Amino acid sequence: MGPDPSGPSADGAAGTLASLATASWGQRAYAQLIDCALLAVGEGIAIGLIAVAGLHGIGGLILQIALLVVPALLYAWQAVVRQAAVGQTIGKARAGISLVDDADGLSPTEATCLRRLLAHLVDLVSLVGFFRPLWNAERKTFADTICKTRVIDGVPVPPPPGELKTVPLRHPGRWVATALVFIGVGMLVHSVATNPNFHWDVVGKNLFKQVIFEGILRTLELTVIAMVIGIALGIVLAVMRLSPNPIVSSASWIYIWVFRGTPVYVQLLFWNAVGVLYKHLAFGVPFGRHFFSGSSNTIITTFTAAILGLGLNEGAYMSEIVRAGIISVDQGQTEAAQALGMNRMRIMRRIVLPQAMRVIIPPTGNETISMLKTTSLVSVISIQELLGAAQSIYDTTLQILQLLIVASLWYLLFTSVLSVGQYYLERRYTRGSARELPPTPWQRLRRSLTTFHAPEATGPLQ
Repeated sequence: MGPDPSGPSADGAAGTLASLATASWGQRAYAQLIDCALLAVGEGIAIGLIAVAGLHGIGGLILQIALLVVPALLYAWQAVVRQAAVGQTIGKARAGISLVDDADGLSPTEATCLRRLLAHLVDLVSLVGFFRPLWNAERKTFADTICKTRVIDGVPVPPPPGELKTVPLRHPGRWVATALVFIGVGMLVHSVATNPNFHWDVVGKNLFKQVIFEGILRTLELTVIAMVIGIALGIVLAVMRLSPNPIVSSASWIYIWVFRGTPVYVQLLFWNAVGVLYKHLAFGVPFGRHFFSGSSNTIITTFTAAILGLGLNEGAYMSEIVRAGIISVDQGQTEAAQALGMNRMRIMRRIVLPQAMRVIIPPTGNETISMLKTTSLVSVISIQELLGAAQSIYDTTLQILQLLIVASLWYLLFTSVLSVGQYYLERRYTRGSARELPPTPWQRLRRSLTTFHAPEATGPLQ
């Protein structure tokens, strides 16, 4: 059974409220004057910024509204959140008065403060409620009567020592940073949308041209082939680098040293001009019979040179990524597999590499995204990928920036798709190393929209 409302606890609350001195009308007016003055100063600063910035158009109007709303939000924050936490706004703190709940003499809840703020607006507009404490016996405005609150001289009653009132942690700096980010983004969007030099009609006209689509297909083709070669070669080089055979390990190290130490741009030019060094290429038994031979320019076309330049360079980087993943697996796993009689290659294939994937996947995803953008370098050897296709158009129309925007939009689209795929692949391989899977973007969005702060917990300490 619950406590009797007419019992000792109710009498104690009534006695506590009776002992609290009610604030005078002059104190309340002084506090309200300070709070309104702070609001007026904030609005004045906002109006000054608007006048200096000279904002125009729809974007400028939105930014003006945002600047004017920020001081009002700060006023509402201190009237609701701050007053619920300590019972005082800045003005009340200067006047030495506090807002308490009629029920227990404690600081009111946020919900009560919010209702009181809305009701207090009516008091200020009508002025009747504002002057009502002059003749009201309890010195209450209409807002105090409706919300069952009162303003006292001093601070609120401290909560009983046996009870705990949990107040959510406040982050005012985050709100300020968010407002600044919104202002900056608004200014950027307004500038991009209203600047006639962008010629967005030209961007839209060229976005889906056949030449652009052909360049996109060539870009995707180069990315896939180069990454397949790079990953396969990287695994082989990583295993060679970890080999106890010093000759094999040294050969892997030299390969990585050469291909990581020279720019991929230089390697593309080198493979495209390799025919200068070797007029003919032959394939067959070393120092013996040749099964196939031909001109270097016939065998190594520009497309083949691009594949060699991108794939072999990527293999050097992937080898270090794979090696880091292999080293991350505990040595005891290998020793246990050797105790079971498994050979080195089987241990690598069945024990080590599956566990190393958790470390290998994230940088491999980054390398794939980087490879998609690196394919733009092959235009130097006359391959018309996405950037080359855009260049072929602006060479005739001279609309350089507009075509570069077209290429950038397509690059952003495909890198975004790859980023999503990378995230879900990482999430899959995290299952064995985390108690809970990281939330998906949709789950994070839903949580941020439905969860505001931890609920208040009141009750006796255990």
